[in-house]
Parts: sequence; C-alpha cells; structure tokens
Amino acid sequence: RGRRGRRAAEAQSVRQREAAIAARESTLLQADGAPQTAEDFERLLVGAPSSSMLWVQYMQHQLALAEVERAKEVGERALKSI
Repeated sequence: RGRRGRRAAEAQSVRQREAAIAARESTLLQADGAPQTAEDFERLLVGAPSSSMLWVQYMQHQLALAEVERAKEVGERALKSI
C-alpha cells in the first residue's frame, strides 16, 4: 500500500471509532442505557453539568466501587457545577 492506502485505512479506523463512541453515547442517553463507567458519567456530565440526579448517580457508582475519596471529589465538583 502506498501513502493513500494508509491514509484511507487511518480515516476508516477513525470513522469506526467515532461511530462506536456515538453508538455508546446514544445508548447512554436512552432510559435503559445506564452509565457503567466513570468515563460514561463524565461524558454525560459534559452535556448536563447541572443534573443533580446524574451527579448523585456518579457518586453512588464510585461508592459501589469503594472509591470513597473519588466519590467525595465528585461531590465537591457537583457542588461547584450545580
């Protein structure tokens, strides 16, 4: 493959990653698509930084992982954002 072939392959790879991210975000926005990771919560908070329910769920998620300090940090961030 030449340079064009590599560029095309890289562009295709980027499109596939973006499509996967868009699909995950779409799932998260649906009622049954509960966030599963800290990254999911962070992504949702970008779009809804004043959602107290989302912040509380994020803190609950951290506590379920026994990440007490992290939950506290999330709570402090929530107070600054809301």
